[in-house]
Amino acid sequence: MIRLAQRPKSIKRSTLRVARHFPSLREDLGPGASMFMRDIPLSIMPIRARDAGTYNARIIGTNHEVERATALLQSLTRYARTNLKELVGDAITEIATNVAWYGRAPYEISNRDDVRLTSFTPRRLFVTPWLCVQAVPRTDRESWKEAFILIPRRDLWVVEVPKALGGYHGYRKILRELARFRDTTPKFWMKDLERRQTDSHFNFVEYRREVEIYECRVTRRWGWNRRDFSSRNWTEFALFYRVMTFRWAQATLREHILLELNLLLSQLRIKAKIKVSGLPTPENILGLRSEMVFGNVSYSKAYEMMSI
Repeated sequence: MIRLAQRPKSIKRSTLRVARHFPSLREDLGPGASMFMRDIPLSIMPIRARDAGTYNARIIGTNHEVERATALLQSLTRYARTNLKELVGDAITEIATNVAWYGRAPYEISNRDDVRLTSFTPRRLFVTPWLCVQAVPRTDRESWKEAFILIPRRDLWVVEVPKALGGYHGYRKILRELARFRDTTPKFWMKDLERRQTDSHFNFVEYRREVEIYECRVTRRWGWNRRDFSSRNWTEFALFYRVMTFRWAQATLREHILLELNLLLSQLRIKAKIKVSGLPTPENILGLRSEMVFGNVSYSKAYEMMSI
């Protein structure tokens, strides 16, 4: 886990140093990896947070410190939220979305009127305990006017996939393995179709089934079910076990992000703490999954109890 170094109070910086994005490094990881990345932040927080019955969020501290923490959260979100439950929900969802796309979400810390966080691409970013280096691709150097951008470590906040879910390197490995079968059909078969030739020994249905099994094995730590709720690949028990494991993974990531946010507040000397309650914890979900395994809770009841 990468920690933010202590930030001196004297630093006041309003301009951003980092390169926000590198258009030349866009890549297509295929439908499997794309679905996986999009599903992770989906419902990690209640969708209608304002009206969610059990979910609650609050910031503990003096009025001034609460205002500073609120301003920081607002810099993370896309919409101007006035409701604190919605603001905290949006901030955690936005961070989870950025983490899911690459396994690491870096933010530059800047001081304008208040402390602000600005996200930027994690591609070509090299992190050390004291200094971070962005290696700008050759084709993007004209836009950013730099080949290398040096940023003091204290000016960055980096959130990574927690170790319980494989960490940054483990997550990158999952994305690489999912990208192995980025094409729906194998290239040799597409070429045969273009030539109007068919190989009677190639079974496309069986090929797709093997790819689906492979994707399930690659993501078994996360419990991702590939949006497949059919009985073709799953027994009822296996499906619910997988769904509950994915909910555990989401809850683990949610609590990790909340912990990192509170550490950031402390390191920025904002004397406030974000508290979230009323959502299933990873321990709750694992306990519920065990009860389901031993037959003490029905599948439908277990699913209902872990939903947010």
